[in-house]
Amino acid sequence: MNDLEEILFGDLEELPKEGFKVTNIKEADWVKVRIKSAVDRINERTALAKEYKRKIDEWLKKENEKDERNIDFLTSLLEPWVREKVATQKNRSINILGCRMGFRKLPPKIEFKEGYDPVEEAKKAGIKVEIKEYVPAKNVKEYIKKTGKIPDFVNYIDDEERFYITFEEDKYDEIPGKSAGLERRDSLPRSPA
Repeated sequence: MNDLEEILFGDLEELPKEGFKVTNIKEADWVKVRIKSAVDRINERTALAKEYKRKIDEWLKKENEKDERNIDFLTSLLEPWVREKVATQKNRSINILGCRMGFRKLPPKIEFKEGYDPVEEAKKAGIKVEIKEYVPAKNVKEYIKKTGKIPDFVNYIDDEERFYITFEEDKYDEIPGKSAGLERRDSLPRSPA
């Protein structure tokens, strides 16, 4: 197996049998090491996926740009001929061996000029203005903190807890069974309590 196959298809570490309970520091360390290994595998796969996605996106962009340039060039060869053909008929398109080509009227496009406030100018002209309103959660939290009041329209949940584990190299030395290669302050993804 190559490195990529090992990362993608490598075996996960064995979990303890059902009913296992941590009763001492050695067992806690054994569990912690497996958690850290799982975090490392997640981070390694994530980094690998990002790198492959970047390479694939780069390849896709490069190859598509080539074809887009080809399409632009070939279209520039075909367009004058089609324009000449449709100029002599009522229809704005022609059929050639199962392919329809021609010209379509595009819908009008609106571009706002620089130096103007489109909202203010639209109001002056009597054009309907739409403004989206929303209430950011941070504003509600600030209101509760400032007033001590919880608005009737929200559920305020403040007593949730989540279990977390943070790996710190200098603290890690205190626990027996240290394994090599741990990164400083590598956090485990949090899961609901």
